[in-house]
Amino acid sequence: MKRIIKLLVFSSLMILPMSILSNGCGSGNCCSSCSGSCCDYDCCCDEDCCECICGGGYPCIVTRSQSWNTARDLVGWQQFINKFEMEELYGAFYITPEFTRSFKGCRTAGFLFGEDYKKGKLTISGSRSQFRNENDWLADYFGLPTDFKSTVQFVPRVSNFLVDLGLYLGLDEIVEGSYFKIHAPIVYSRWEMKVCEDVINKGVNDFEMGYMWTDTIKRSELPLKFSESAITGCFTWGDM
Repeated sequence: MKRIIKLLVFSSLMILPMSILSNGCGSGNCCSSCSGSCCDYDCCCDEDCCECICGGGYPCIVTRSQSWNTARDLVGWQQFINKFEMEELYGAFYITPEFTRSFKGCRTAGFLFGEDYKKGKLTISGSRSQFRNENDWLADYFGLPTDFKSTVQFVPRVSNFLVDLGLYLGLDEIVEGSYFKIHAPIVYSRWEMKVCEDVINKGVNDFEMGYMWTDTIKRSELPLKFSESAITGCFTWGDM
């Protein structure tokens, strides 16, 4: 009887965390249509409305050098370097290729944009848009009409390809305990935001005289959408 009770308790402890994980973000139980046709990313979705709910982190990005990796630098050749009681010249050389890529772009975007990234989307709305929410980004600041509105999704991705080169020469024969070491990684790194914008209302309002410039700015002189003005950084208007 005691064994049966212990088995039931153990089984319940194992099943509980598995059920929590299966309902958590990144479980893979996503709606197939939540990302839309132009976005492809992994996130968790609300089963009722099929929208991403991965936003709401803390805006933060911590960079890490691709070249420094202690495990990669040591594995495979640690027995050929720093040899004990060597009285002659010796050496070792390695070439290590590596490819890394970030995943779960929806989560990454949530941590970059914080509470403003509600349900996996960033809302851009003008100062005169209907139903403007407190977390919306003001379209006016990006040169968009005051009645403009769109939702923007980001799928940040970092891809790194490197070839790590290492050379070690033990010089105990010349000076006891001395050595010569070269660490020369060759790295290609690509950072992408992968923007997907859905324009709800392209807007027709002009910028009134004195708002963004001394004169009126016509709608035809303004960018068509957020991804043209804010992301590219090549569009200017008014006092800019």
